[in-house]
Amino acid sequence: MDEGYGSCVFRESRFSRLMSDSLLYFQNQRHFTSCFAVMPNHVHAVIRPMSSFELEDCLQRMKQYVSTHVNRTLKQEGTLWEEESYDRIVRDEEHLWKVVQYIGRNPKKAGIPVAQWVRWIHPNWQAAGWDFRDD
Repeated sequence: MDEGYGSCVFRESRFSRLMSDSLLYFQNQRHFTSCFAVMPNHVHAVIRPMSSFELEDCLQRMKQYVSTHVNRTLKQEGTLWEEESYDRIVRDEEHLWKVVQYIGRNPKKAGIPVAQWVRWIHPNWQAAGWDFRDD
């Protein structure tokens, strides 16, 4: 995935912004997004659904919204997303820290120029010292 296979629609800033906006649109209503990195052909994110929502439903709505907009804009049809989302349960604080750092380092590891990075971490997390470490 990191090597840029597939359509790589998120290489275009209009679509990476659309994905970023989608990840934050229902913030604190349907889910809490802690951090994310939008890669050219996939997305990494830490998302916790709110009590009355399922993670799968939150992700499905985001993916559907983004794919509908991308397909309409590009005048194309078809599937933008793989059917499977590779979700993981974060079990403790140490695991969460490792996940956050993996997400933050992913664009650089994939060789994406810094000017093209689309990543975000919740400002409250930054204030608490939970930021991406680029070292």
